Amino acid sequence: MTLSELERRKVAVLGAGVEGVAAWQLARELGCPACSVFSESETNDAPPGMDLTIGRLTFDTLSQYDVIIKSPGISLYREDIQRLIYSGMTVTSGTNLFFANRPAAKVIAITGTKGKSTVTSLAAHLIQATGRNVEIGGNHGRPLIELISSDADVIVAELSSYQTADFEGRADVALLTNLYPEHLDWHGNVEQYAHDKLRLFLDADHRLCRNAERQKFTQLEGAKDYLAEAPWTRNGTELFHDGTLVDHAFPLRGSANFDNLLAALNAVESVDVRCRDVLASLANFTPLAHRQQVVRQAGGIRFVDDSIATTPHATRAALDAFSDRPVGLIVGGFERGVEWQEFAHFLSKQPLAFVSATGQNGPRILAELASSAPGQPRAAAADLSEAVHQVRSHLGSSGTVLLSPGAPSYGQYRNYAQRGDAFASICRQLVEPEDVIDFWFGSPIARQDALWWRGGDSADREIRDRFGMTVQQALDGQLAYWQADNTGCVALIVVLDQFTRNMYRGTAKAFAGDPLARSVCQQLLAADEYRELHPLMRVFSYMPLEHSEDIADQERCIALFEELENDEPRWAEYVSDNTRYARDHRDIIHRFGRFPHRNKALGRSSTAAETEYLASGARRFGQ
Repeated sequence: MTLSELERRKVAVLGAGVEGVAAWQLARELGCPACSVFSESETNDAPPGMDLTIGRLTFDTLSQYDVIIKSPGISLYREDIQRLIYSGMTVTSGTNLFFANRPAAKVIAITGTKGKSTVTSLAAHLIQATGRNVEIGGNHGRPLIELISSDADVIVAELSSYQTADFEGRADVALLTNLYPEHLDWHGNVEQYAHDKLRLFLDADHRLCRNAERQKFTQLEGAKDYLAEAPWTRNGTELFHDGTLVDHAFPLRGSANFDNLLAALNAVESVDVRCRDVLASLANFTPLAHRQQVVRQAGGIRFVDDSIATTPHATRAALDAFSDRPVGLIVGGFERGVEWQEFAHFLSKQPLAFVSATGQNGPRILAELASSAPGQPRAAAADLSEAVHQVRSHLGSSGTVLLSPGAPSYGQYRNYAQRGDAFASICRQLVEPEDVIDFWFGSPIARQDALWWRGGDSADREIRDRFGMTVQQALDGQLAYWQADNTGCVALIVVLDQFTRNMYRGTAKAFAGDPLARSVCQQLLAADEYRELHPLMRVFSYMPLEHSEDIADQERCIALFEELENDEPRWAEYVSDNTRYARDHRDIIHRFGRFPHRNKALGRSSTAAETEYLASGARRFGQ
């Protein structure tokens, strides 16, 4: 439908989201006799002057209009929409209006189950690097209907299956990244989903796809395999142009992302843009949010947000990208009926450190794993926070906490972006050993005597606010995985032996962590690698022995401090103070068999000798 035809019609726009608002604005600019917007969900973003109706769409209401412009989220196969079509109503979309009135720009149209946003962004990045004017529209970027009057040289259009289901038009380049089952609730079944995707390929000057899809679908006969039959190819991470090896600095990880790069390069070459001249610009490519995005790095643990992964195939791609370390995987979300058996079979051969399943289809995923991959460590999680803690606890000192759900977010979050943001927030708040080390010792490590020895209300409050939950987790034995390396052991000792004293001064709980701290200390010393630690970290590693009411521990603590004085001459003067304090602690234990200053907090009765000692104003060693 041309704009001149549309301007004489009464228009109903279905949906008040970004696409719906863009369609309403176009109709208003054209001066249509009437333009009403209908939404089945509440919205607070309606522009001033919009004729908006909230409620269930009905045939009787919509049949009063000449043209229906449907937003992508509303299924083409709903009974009321199908009834409008069968009655002869003109039901179109912003996508179709763009292609019917497209500007002079070359149009690269990209669809696929996964990777299309990354390919779209890469293609636009490369075109822009050549100095050409490029715009992104469709499912990613601006609504295509807003680009009808664009003066761009090239428009890169990302099209979802919702936008290709009734596609009418011609693209200069039509590219299919891949095709796996998805959105079955919208399309009805796998066959219809594939058919709707492939409508894009009915008319295009250049058609690109993978051979895997070309062999399955007759609509792709004659299309070119962008992985092997186009100018740009690869061998692993090596990139070739017309058979010549080309240097590059592509920042994304994994085989799937290198395939995305080939798709973008070959699509752009198809509209006569020479990519080889601007390949260096890839080093500056910024990955899109929620797509294998590292949101935190803490020591050997990285936290990766791949919330965009809404199919098991996309999850497999993320596992490939981060296979260099053990992976704790979080899966699950909205139930779309997608098959997980193949994924479970994959894990039966290549098990992960742990799988945590949450969301509506979490139980079905776990059942599939129990059947096909019984050796895979796994558990259900009530929510995303529990899932993060579950998988993190199975990684020790090195690994990847990976959110790659393989399912949509509906029912838990508004969309994949909100889910990814929630994951990132949880991960950033999760206390790691490095957080404790940096707080207690400084970064780089330095003396912080005011914090260590004198503390005070301000320091105690900061520890309570920042590490209160961490202390309780340590006391409950939930942080045993910190003991996977020396740094983690020292951090756990600080939490159990020091933070408890700051947080619970004068109460029995101030000493509740002592037995666990002593156990961690003994583990650290048994490994015989403690001498490699920074001298200040060694000092605090020995503290559980100094706080012990066992005379053998006291003697060993003194010996360790004396050893440290000899090992680290530059620190000898500082360490000698600790040695002296250790002897004072030892002398009290030798005299009383315990620290009298703890008696009141622990509910112990003091002997006459201890009462006299306490009354003398002796220093409160052992606190």
